[in-house]
Amino acid sequence: MSENLATDPRAAWAWSEYLDTEKPRDISDDLAQQLLSAIPENDHVEVFAHGVILRGKKADLSEDHRRKKSHLLARTMRRWIEVREGKDAPTIFDGPAEGSFTETTSMYIKEPSWTTSYDGAAVKIYIDDRESDLIERLSDGAGFDILRLPDVGDVPAPPDLLKLPAGQVADDPKPFMLVTDWRAAEQFALMHMKSIGFAGARLTGGSRDKGVDIVHEEAVAQVKMQGVPVGAPLIQQLRGARPHLKHHLFYSTSGYTTAAVAEANESAVALFTIGASGQVSPAGGTARLVEREGASRQPGPGESVAAYVDDVRSRVSTALKNYGSEDSAKRAIKNEPREGAAICALRYLYCARIRLESGPEIGDGPLKSIINYYRHTELLAAVFCRELGYEYPGQVVLGKKVKSMDDFY
Repeated sequence: MSENLATDPRAAWAWSEYLDTEKPRDISDDLAQQLLSAIPENDHVEVFAHGVILRGKKADLSEDHRRKKSHLLARTMRRWIEVREGKDAPTIFDGPAEGSFTETTSMYIKEPSWTTSYDGAAVKIYIDDRESDLIERLSDGAGFDILRLPDVGDVPAPPDLLKLPAGQVADDPKPFMLVTDWRAAEQFALMHMKSIGFAGARLTGGSRDKGVDIVHEEAVAQVKMQGVPVGAPLIQQLRGARPHLKHHLFYSTSGYTTAAVAEANESAVALFTIGASGQVSPAGGTARLVEREGASRQPGPGESVAAYVDDVRSRVSTALKNYGSEDSAKRAIKNEPREGAAICALRYLYCARIRLESGPEIGDGPLKSIINYYRHTELLAAVFCRELGYEYPGQVVLGKKVKSMDDFY
């Protein structure tokens, strides 16, 4: 099997899916290169399948076209490409992705297929399994399934872990304030974590914290400001959050019950108390050990990765605001002359929305995996803009006129 298709970012995922089918065919490096050279600029393959491209008089799909005469076809966002042995160039059909499922009988054998035609040309794809993902991907695109996309020009490059500096322990100036609310308590806890070597620590923002208020690539922390001492159940909850991480820290403005201290000793949770003026003190041996280790703890690249994640979230959120509403989607479909192209592109944008809502935080897994997750999420949103000719992430809501003083003078 061609290594060229397996390693090229424009085709790697679709080729991997094809190799998992019942009867994948071998392809020479020459044919693979023909196919890759036919992919339009800034495009990618969504599907590899067996079929034929028909033109002129041969484009009558009612005629008998035997499966055994089929060839390898690739469907990109904009084009059909057929390669076959003995031909020096691929057959190309710039046509729609819409089609229909049909089933014909040839020599008493049922031949399920998916067909589409346009402007004197037609495509016939043979289907091995009617329940497979192939039909849905042919009809609606692969936006919800695809796991590898080529880079898009408007998308900034992700950080390179091998080139990131180790970082420095943050030296945030301690504000002159009292611990009057939970936000202040979280800020003091954050500054304390950074001061003991967790340089990339950051607040989760509350809405997606799942019981965690501060995250770091090696640690998580919860902060509680309440009128009674923290009990054992909250300590257990924190220990169960991201159990794969090395450190679990708890900060409380009201101290801890005896049961909570016993639970923390048993589960190695570091307990800290926050005084009225913001001073943080260890409440147990585990916390004192975490503080002592702080001097030798090497800051990692988590802070740079966290900044990248924040930037991606901001850009994708902007794109969703500008193009992701129901009204914007209707306008995108109405404005697009290529039948079905807008619907396929919208699946990429909607997949980006789902991924953004459920994305990992620093500390949920390896930094490389987190970078890949958000990089792919942003590429999904950028593909929508690229295919329909919109600016990414955009500056105005699609279809909404920007008012200016000229409208009123």
